[in-house]
Amino acid sequence: MSQRIKDEYIITNDIENAARMIKEGADIDAADEEGRTALMISAILNHAEIAQLLIDNGADVNAAYGNNETALSKAAVNNSVKVAELLILKGADTNIKDEEGRSLLMKTALKNSYETAELLIKNGADVNSRANHGGTALMVAAGYNSLEVARLLIKNKADVNAEDEYGKTALMEAAKHDAYKVAELLLASGADIDRKSKDGMTAADIAKSMGHIEITLMLKRHGIPE
Repeated sequence: MSQRIKDEYIITNDIENAARMIKEGADIDAADEEGRTALMISAILNHAEIAQLLIDNGADVNAAYGNNETALSKAAVNNSVKVAELLILKGADTNIKDEEGRSLLMKTALKNSYETAELLIKNGADVNSRANHGGTALMVAAGYNSLEVARLLIKNKADVNAEDEYGKTALMEAAKHDAYKVAELLLASGADIDRKSKDGMTAADIAKSMGHIEITLMLKRHGIPE
């Protein structure tokens, strides 16, 4: 049975020893106990040289494990733009979703990974893709206060008034999580301040219920009454 490339070589970007193990017949796509391949680990760490070596030797760029996570998924959430570029050039799917329907753009929004989000969009990622519950990348960006990614999504025609299955919008997510600057951006981009969720709450209602005073006052200045 072929052995897998040692994690220490991937983690330390040890190209010489990784190449030696490949030459000796190591299984490039073998997974560790968590289901991650060497290419996925290189994506987490943004080790482009190791990633290139693995890709050049036939690593599967769309191999998935667990919650349908791929090397590009790992690159997206960790803003590993150099590795993401290599993966996309080799045919990695920019619109792959996990089992909850979350897109790669949603993962970039978790940590405000602007560069990787931009790369994904340039290579066909759908800015309005929906998760199973109806959420969008813009809602995630609002919930995690990822201002740069939110701005990028809006620039690329993300729907600022999209609703999830609970009737929640990106503006409501911003209000809930006290993302003041994102809320301002959404309002300037046409977000409906009077929209109500299925439980009858506006963004201002949500902000007030969470005790977020400044964003509540800002929303009121934009037309929400007491």
